[in-house]
Amino acid sequence: MYSILDVQLIPAGRAEMVPGNGLTCYNGYDQCIAMELQACAIDYFWNDGNDYVDPIKQEVFDFIWCTFKNKHMRNVMDAAETCANDHIELDAWVTIHGCFIEGMGQILVADNIETTQSMVHDMAHHDVPTVLVNGNVTDLASIRAIICSFYVSFAFYKTKTFYNYLFSRISTISPIFA
Repeated sequence: MYSILDVQLIPAGRAEMVPGNGLTCYNGYDQCIAMELQACAIDYFWNDGNDYVDPIKQEVFDFIWCTFKNKHMRNVMDAAETCANDHIELDAWVTIHGCFIEGMGQILVADNIETTQSMVHDMAHHDVPTVLVNGNVTDLASIRAIICSFYVSFAFYKTKTFYNYLFSRISTISPIFA
């Protein structure tokens, strides 16, 4: 999928940077920690400048999914450590945790809040996660159909272009009748 889509994950949700109070999250402190850890993983492993088909992107996605899935089973930090060890390359947790401890996670989430607010106005009235396709807010339930429609259009265009080229070459050949 990453070979046909430019996927960007921007952990921010409905979080806010409150002057003098730092990062506050709609669902509490654990949500802030989770978003900071996810932002660290995305910044270091996803946005590392490698080609967009880099296989580690699936590992980062699996890490994020795992942290969401396991957030209520134990504390967020333990869940994230387990998920990093299970889904991302060796020693990834050391990097992610270091980013969090140094305060970079909060800076990354603050940047993500600005990015999100520039793309989606009035976040309070949108579902989380908010999905944008070509700059338009889209409900999560219809994302598969939208992606498939783009893919089918792309495949049809490539096929049509190939056949137009092929037929233009064939039409230059004089028919031979036996």
